[in-house]
Amino acid sequence: MSEQIANRILVIDDESTHRILAKEYLEEAGYVVRLAEDAKRGLKLAMNSKPDLVLVDLMMPGMDGFEICQHLKAAEATAHVPVILITASRESDVIARGFEVGVDDFVTKPVDWTFIADRVGLVLAIAQKKRRDLAEKEEMARQLQSVHEQAEDIGAGRAEQLLGVAAGAGAAQGGAEATEVRIRAVRQSAEA
Repeated sequence: MSEQIANRILVIDDESTHRILAKEYLEEAGYVVRLAEDAKRGLKLAMNSKPDLVLVDLMMPGMDGFEICQHLKAAEATAHVPVILITASRESDVIARGFEVGVDDFVTKPVDWTFIADRVGLVLAIAQKKRRDLAEKEEMARQLQSVHEQAEDIGAGRAEQLLGVAAGAGAAQGGAEATEVRIRAVRQSAEA
């Protein structure tokens, strides 16, 4: 029986109480949790530890949650990592801005920490499904390209066969000039 590897969660929040509560509830649910008290440390941890999800507070000194999300989504190493934004705001412009920068979900303050693991699990499940779907699409595209290349190879071989037939027929019906005309006609039909 294989053991399931625990998902790694990075919590970026300048409020120590939020970091402690998030760590407590998420670890209790089986997640491995790393904590960062500011954006600079959070981004460094994200690049080095490759979390499966980032839980970030919107309002922090220096760089806010929107900017952190933009940095995460712009970096190749973390572009696929889902982000949950913790915010006191329920304003539609805040939500819209979050989606614009790549936020996957929102948790509003005051946070009900008893449900945070459920929310994280849901966002992780959605992200994993998206990655599986993307991998399947990429595999289908690769297979389609392979079939296309095989069809081109078959078509090129058939065109050469037709050119040989045309050359033979041309020689039998009137020499080199007629053969050249027929070969051009066959090439044009093979290219069409």
